Amino acid sequence: MKSHDRILEDIASFALGALPRDEATTVAAHVRTCRACSSEYRDAMQAVSAVAYSAQACATGENGPRVSPLLKERVMAAIRDSAR
Repeated sequence: MKSHDRILEDIASFALGALPRDEATTVAAHVRTCRACSSEYRDAMQAVSAVAYSAQACATGENGPRVSPLLKERVMAAIRDSAR
């Protein structure tokens, strides 16, 4: 079982949907029962939403602008750097 501190470190990745299913399940269960982690998750989701809405479009497709395919790579690199 993951420690509270380890789960807290995984919340940003969880908010981005970047955790493997088993780890995401563990984090989700913890977030439902831990006030501190629940608050951290809400904050992370606000940041994820802000990034999604502020991403530059790289082309206009049939259904409107498409987000740059490099966005997720840049976001995940920033998360990895901040975790170090």
